[in-house]
Amino acid sequence: MTITTRPNRGFAAALFCAFLSACGGGGDDGSSGASSATHETVQSTSGVTVIDESARAQATVLSASRLVFTISGASGTSSCAGGGSVSFIATAGTTGSLTNGVADAGETYTIQFASCRSSTDTSVVNGALTLTVISANGDNLSVGTESNLTVVQQDRTLRLEGRSTLSHTVQTSGATQVTTDRWQTPSASITSTHNGRTTRLTLTNVDLTQTVTTTNGVVTGSTSQGTLTMGYSGWLGDWSATIGTQGIVSLNANGVRLSGLWLITLPRHLIWLVPILVIEAD
Repeated sequence: MTITTRPNRGFAAALFCAFLSACGGGGDDGSSGASSATHETVQSTSGVTVIDESARAQATVLSASRLVFTISGASGTSSCAGGGSVSFIATAGTTGSLTNGVADAGETYTIQFASCRSSTDTSVVNGALTLTVISANGDNLSVGTESNLTVVQQDRTLRLEGRSTLSHTVQTSGATQVTTDRWQTPSASITSTHNGRTTRLTLTNVDLTQTVTTTNGVVTGSTSQGTLTMGYSGWLGDWSATIGTQGIVSLNANGVRLSGLWLITLPRHLIWLVPILVIEAD
């Protein structure tokens, strides 16, 4: 990924790139113009690292939670598919049944994870989650959650706190499968620990959707779209920014961008922090 070098705008673009994930692929990042005297909007080929990984963490949590639906009864404990355990206490809604082995609308589960790994992700989940089933039909699921969780990923630990709506849908056509995960929340708190540094984010008006397409079990592409407002608190002080996609951000099987961009509107004065942020985002 390359960065433009025009005065001020180049610095702003570099600042944004400092927070990007490494999956973006080619193309130049540059400014799309100032939105006010104190803020500037810049664009990039990739999403923000912590945001992207937080969305994936929410999908991991939902995947791990699905185990409790298969356990008959109002409470129980079971081993997670990849290790660790999950225990729960459940209540049935007006149309729910706790003995049929599937999720039903109206069921509520109070879940405790202990070093739990799902069958599809190596991330480790610990902590408490209250989950209410909004709708369920086979592999298609929508739930409301209240979380106090820690998700340990390969090189980052995320603490997730707040209420969210999570949905998971699967569409299959022959050997091709499209899996869509959507994360919505009016407000959530995320604490990220990476390379010994801690970043605290307050997210509001979050609506992020990620899709992954596989053919014969092999990933052939993915897309992202959505918007949110991010408040930052950490070793760089306190500030906020708005983030959203311009079009649908589409990547091929190798993570190279095919279309779409991420836009961010941030305080103009943060351009002076670029050298530090580049180190932070290693």
